[in-house]
Amino acid sequence: MSTANVAGAVTSSSQGKGARVSAWSPSMTTGGPSFSNQTIRMVVHSSVAGSGARITLSNRYSTTPLDVSEVDVAVQASGGEATRGTTRNVTFGTSRHVTIPAGEEAVSDVVPISVSAGENLLVSLYLPGTTGMSTWHSACDTTCIASGNHTGDDGAAAFGTTTTSWYYLAGLDVLSPNVRGTVVAFGDSITVSSTSTRPCVTPRTRPPSTRPTTQATTSTPTTRA
Repeated sequence: MSTANVAGAVTSSSQGKGARVSAWSPSMTTGGPSFSNQTIRMVVHSSVAGSGARITLSNRYSTTPLDVSEVDVAVQASGGEATRGTTRNVTFGTSRHVTIPAGEEAVSDVVPISVSAGENLLVSLYLPGTTGMSTWHSACDTTCIASGNHTGDDGAAAFGTTTTSWYYLAGLDVLSPNVRGTVVAFGDSITVSSTSTRPCVTPRTRPPSTRPTTQATTSTPTTRA
């Protein structure tokens, strides 16, 4: 059963105040599996508290346009289950549907959801057609896959398949009241580590006297998992 809320227009008060920083971002690469009429539910670990979240979807390493019919984000309860009442619809240019050309990315509108430092969010994508080779990052948190559209489901009963990869999901950024920069780890698969619980990109706080970093930088993609 879905308890999703439509994001709609977000006012400045609901977005909060602070600097927009990258809270999570994996390195993406080519060669992922194809999907067709499936919902992918992925875990995103935010290492910083913030509000007014946005997500980035990447079709950078795919050869065909990516058709995404619906996207939802929710606070994780456990596994693939969302905390009831936290699900929010994600829009792109105020539309629930987005088509991302091959080689490009799309950043969502601001979503009225808050996240605590160390808290997990669930991002669910419904892909109605056949995607072809996906842009992905293998070896990560458990990802749940269901046939058909189950983006707004609070429960995980429909998600009968699990993997350990992120698909198309390339970033989460938030407005943070106290974080002014992002630490980026460059390296191969040893750097990210398939058994590590640490995110690929970690924000950090800076003393008021130091000059803040205004742009978050994501890590360079590698061809190794």
